[in-house]
Amino acid sequence: MPDFSNAAIAAYFDELGDLYELDGAVIHRVLAYRNGAKAMRDAPVSIARLTAEGRVTTLPGIG
Repeated sequence: MPDFSNAAIAAYFDELGDLYELDGAVIHRVLAYRNGAKAMRDAPVSIARLTAEGRVTTLPGIG
């Protein structure tokens, strides 16, 4: 079963940021993924639950 903890989801977003950086994406995109990952790691609630409820964008740093 996949790990849907906040830390695991944040790690995926950190990796996406790294991949975008390696691909030469504009820095704003890279930083958006890294900032989103930090917001997910620091979130006091389950990101998976917020996503399932359609409320994940209510979290500051997630857009």
